[in-house]
Amino acid sequence: MKTPRGYEAMNIDIVKRNINSIRKLPKIQKKKETDSKQTEISGELFQSTLAMLFREALKK
Repeated sequence: MKTPRGYEAMNIDIVKRNINSIRKLPKIQKKKETDSKQTEISGELFQSTLAMLFREALKK
């Protein structure tokens, strides 16, 4: 519908939801803890691989 302020929506169904208790809310799953040692090894492997690729590129 066109109004002086612009277009506005019509015929919208509004659904009322009542949650009386926090316990009724769905639980949010915790993120799995990442192994920091594995992440550290992956970072070192990435850096060494990157350095190796740069050395190969500079040789050519």
